[in-house]
Amino acid sequence: MTIKTLLASLFLISILSCKTSDIPAQTPETLLWEIAETKVPCEGVSSQECFQIRPQGTTDWTLFYDTITGFEYLEGYAYTLKIQATPILNPPADASSVSYKLITIVSQRNTSKVVNGVPLLDGNFEVTTVNGKDVSVHHLTISLDAPRKKITGFSGCNNYNVGVHQKGFQLRFSQVGTTKKYCADTASLEKEFLITYIQGDHFSLDGDLLKIYDLDNQILEARRVL
Repeated sequence: MTIKTLLASLFLISILSCKTSDIPAQTPETLLWEIAETKVPCEGVSSQECFQIRPQGTTDWTLFYDTITGFEYLEGYAYTLKIQATPILNPPADASSVSYKLITIVSQRNTSKVVNGVPLLDGNFEVTTVNGKDVSVHHLTISLDAPRKKITGFSGCNNYNVGVHQKGFQLRFSQVGTTKKYCADTASLEKEFLITYIQGDHFSLDGDLLKIYDLDNQILEARRVL
């Protein structure tokens, strides 16, 4: 290699090194945000609904036009979120210069029992009747977790869990899972109660009184407990 070629190579390496060093480091930032329980109409590229956000410890809400990857929002709940915010190098026109990703839900609090005129199924209930029969002495329970779309409880002998999807007043359940104990005195009651999650089609909630129906008739009644 000639001296001239060597100098040219060194000059090129120097230029490339300078260009690389000019690129800003895309260092993520961890944010702690509060998210309000309702979205509000806002104008971005088009009409949309925006989150209301504020850094924890502040008082003023601001509109958030972007999305938070991994966060499934449920209206009627106020959230505190830990979020990773990462700058985007050379974003497209009219696009955000930062991407937001959920790290964890620090807290979620039910602030509204009604969403769009429909009661939100959430909380703990004790079953009083199954197919018209008084079963209160057996302390069957229903614990509804709306954000996770899950029900857990006690079915007379075993603990159980089942997924639930609420659309308006309609209910759809996944397959029930239970522990594996056998109790001869409550086996038939437990079977009858768990069939509720196969037959159940819709519900009503009047104050603290929950009723579940099949296509035609009431099949279960339960009362909210603390």
